[in-house]
Amino acid sequence: MHTSVIWAHLRRTATGVALCLGLTAAASTPATAAVLYDFSLAANGDVGPVRIVLSYTNFVPSGLLNVIPLSDPRVVTATSGTPIDTTTSVAGFEVGPTATLFGLRLLGPAGGEVLVNASYPADFFVFNRTPTQTGTFQSTSGLVRSSLAIDTRVPIATLVVSDDSAPVPEPATIVFLGAAALGAVVRRRRHVR
Repeated sequence: MHTSVIWAHLRRTATGVALCLGLTAAASTPATAAVLYDFSLAANGDVGPVRIVLSYTNFVPSGLLNVIPLSDPRVVTATSGTPIDTTTSVAGFEVGPTATLFGLRLLGPAGGEVLVNASYPADFFVFNRTPTQTGTFQSTSGLVRSSLAIDTRVPIATLVVSDDSAPVPEPATIVFLGAAALGAVVRRRRHVR
């Protein structure tokens, strides 16, 4: 067999292998992001603005009330215009059939109450939404207390719910698909010649 024929056969085989690898990678399980619950509260007297973003793998966390330390990995963001101790502060979170409840127990570095919804579920912020509804929601109630001076005990909070759980290709999958496409183009060009 002539050397050029052998090399041509090897190139076609390599192209086929690259295509197979790309298709195999594309069939692998894609990475999934999470459902994000982005809670925010405007400044209230001596208490600065609060923002807490929670990340879940689905719309409805298991159990009723989820008490989440702000140091928990599910907490994407926990910021406050007033210093808080994230190791002792918690958020309360519950998704029901017609409403989502969100509560706070934000404690300062010295242990004072920065902002607290004292009684569950009576004092929690209530956002009217179905379990899988996305969008921006304003609280219909919420009662807070603080050891600092506050302008109102019934502030309005905002909850933004976004669904990022659609499949997202992993970087390796994209690389393999690119290699497979390149291999197919090279093979087609060589066949045309």
